[in-house]
Amino acid sequence: NVRGGRRFDRDVDEAVAGLVCWASSLPGRPAVVLAVDHGPQACTYALEGTRCLVCFAGPNMEADDTIVCSTYFCARRAEPVVLVSS
Repeated sequence: NVRGGRRFDRDVDEAVAGLVCWASSLPGRPAVVLAVDHGPQACTYALEGTRCLVCFAGPNMEADDTIVCSTYFCARRAEPVVLVSS
């Protein structure tokens, strides 16, 4: 749990910047999805110039649900993926 592990002492921008930095250091440049519980609507944002996505579960799902969907999507495309849950 990215933000929970930091006791919420970092804001979202800093957490995302850290994620992008970490993801760029991974061998093979896998897609990285930051799954976030809830949000006003279910939506995913691609971070320009990276292989990082920020996925909000929306009001009716949780981050775990988006992790399952993301894993399934990537597996069908035979792409490696690293999922980070907040």
